[in-house]
Amino acid sequence: MTTGARISLPESFIVDASIAVKWFAAEADTPQARLVYKAIVEQTSRAFAPYLIVYEVANALWKSKKLQEEKVSEAAIELLNFDIQLIELDSGVIQSAAKFMVKYDLTFYDAVYAALAGIKKMPVLTANSKDFNKIKEIKVFGLK
Repeated sequence: MTTGARISLPESFIVDASIAVKWFAAEADTPQARLVYKAIVEQTSRAFAPYLIVYEVANALWKSKKLQEEKVSEAAIELLNFDIQLIELDSGVIQSAAKFMVKYDLTFYDAVYAALAGIKKMPVLTANSKDFNKIKEIKVFGLK
């Protein structure tokens, strides 16, 4: 981790898979992402995510990062047991996500995070803010 690195986090937020992938695989913003991880562990911030995050992170670690089977399963299990409040999809989240998907031409995956942000009235922490920044109904922030 980079010495002196800091990140300002709100009390509660939705964390997306682009951040969680950085907890398990080295990328440009991994040191900042690990500060987020630390803040969640130390309970200085509370993170929420759909259960979908486990699937997305495992897939990204396998397909994009080419991690071995054991590392992928360890990461997925860690996410399940981590201090993120994982949220089940329900009809309200699905309907809101579908609206965001169509209105802003998003993938359903991204739209689910946006829907949770809108429903929970929390910002989304993402490393891929391009699509999220289109959404006027939610707040979005990144690692920088």
